[in-house]
Amino acid sequence: MSFVKRAYQYAMDVVEGDIPACLYVRQSCNRFLADLEYAQDEEEFWFDTDWVNRLCSRIENFEHVKGKWASRQEKFKLSDWQVFIVANLSLIAMEG
Repeated sequence: MSFVKRAYQYAMDVVEGDIPACLYVRQSCNRFLADLEYAQDEEEFWFDTDWVNRLCSRIENFEHVKGKWASRQEKFKLSDWQVFIVANLSLIAMEG
């Protein structure tokens, strides 16, 4: 599954109540989904799915430098909520 799809699925799961979350996280997910829908029809938002996928892939190529994961030379593994944050920050409102 692509990182963008993971971010979208996380937001849907939070909005539908499948993932428990506080009010602010639910509002953030609602706003993200609304902005994505709006971005498809308007030119006021910029969202590059390829860029989000490349950025998350690059983050997951980093290796841990401390602790038990570093001794095993493990790479980062982004959780769905972390992928959502990257995707959410990548949705840019263009000013007219």
